[in-house]
Amino acid sequence: MRIFFYITLVFLFITTSSKETKEQKLERVQLAKEADLKIKIIEHSEVADFLKDGIKILFFGAKWCQHTQRFNPKFLAAYEKLEREGYSHRALGFFDMRKVECSEEQDFCEHVHKVTDGFPTTFLYKDGVLIEEYPYEDEVEPLVKYVKAQVDSYKSNLSHEQIKFHKSNANNFYNNKQLEEEELKKLIVEEDLNLNKEKSNHEVYEVDDTLEREDMILSSEELATLKELNEEDDQKNSNTYDYQKSKKNRAGYTKPNATFVKNYLD
Repeated sequence: MRIFFYITLVFLFITTSSKETKEQKLERVQLAKEADLKIKIIEHSEVADFLKDGIKILFFGAKWCQHTQRFNPKFLAAYEKLEREGYSHRALGFFDMRKVECSEEQDFCEHVHKVTDGFPTTFLYKDGVLIEEYPYEDEVEPLVKYVKAQVDSYKSNLSHEQIKFHKSNANNFYNNKQLEEEELKKLIVEEDLNLNKEKSNHEVYEVDDTLEREDMILSSEELATLKELNEEDDQKNSNTYDYQKSKKNRAGYTKPNATFVKNYLD
């Protein structure tokens, strides 16, 4: 009886101590979201092509899974550490790490890629062939150590020419990517310039709120007409006119307050 009592106490201690507080849950979700913004997530349609050659690590996870949420920042930290130490696609050409998001198309992960142990699941592939599931703890250091060992082993079987070939492909890939990004920036700048040029052909200003139209966008031709009207008014030595009473359409629209137009044009 006493033994049962102690076992119950131990069980209660473990369950209560392992419970997350509301703040801890919020922090876990937030850290997972922040990591997802930096992790390289691959589209399902691109996975087959991605795995064709070289050594690849795929992390299958789902946003709603709390275990995936905990692993997200660790996977990112492992990736960044490996990159700093020269284990990256840019440096090697034949190695890369990606995440596959399984939240919406879970069948793709479970049936196509045989993720049967739940999430997160991390697989090692070599030249398009699934070798094994990552067998160690979902922590930064064990994952880094595992990846390094696999990459070094794969590289040791490559010839010098093959290593150069992979590096050359990686350089071409990132150079082309940089050129594409620069071209995209140029297009955005050109669109902004064209938009500003289009806007500069029109003058925009406010008029008296009591007029029928609260604002006006006038072309340069309309402004020229207004200026002529204003000059006619100046010749009559009248500086102000009350057009709200007559509301004559002298230029194809109700003329705004002449004093404002005069001051604006002067």
